[in-house]
Amino acid sequence: MSQKLKLLELLKDGEKHRTDEIQIVVYGRNHLGAARIASRINDLRKEGYNIPPAKPDKENRSLSWYRLETAKTYEHSGDSSPINNKLPRGIPKL
Repeated sequence: MSQKLKLLELLKDGEKHRTDEIQIVVYGRNHLGAARIASRINDLRKEGYNIPPAKPDKENRSLSWYRLETAKTYEHSGDSSPINNKLPRGIPKL
């Protein structure tokens, strides 16, 4: 499973996840290289997933929190439906 898909599976619960947890789940406990968490978050955002900016951890500023938000409602020609707004790639607009 790709890093992006592992990250998406983790974030799907809508809860906040700290970067040290994400690194273990996505890259593995013994990963010694650079974790590209922000890059994978950006990949998901480009596909239309609503992930707000990272929030720094209050106790350890070198760590951040990420979460996947549920679909937001957008005003679109008087329609408050989220359809057609930030759909993932490959899904045609109605």
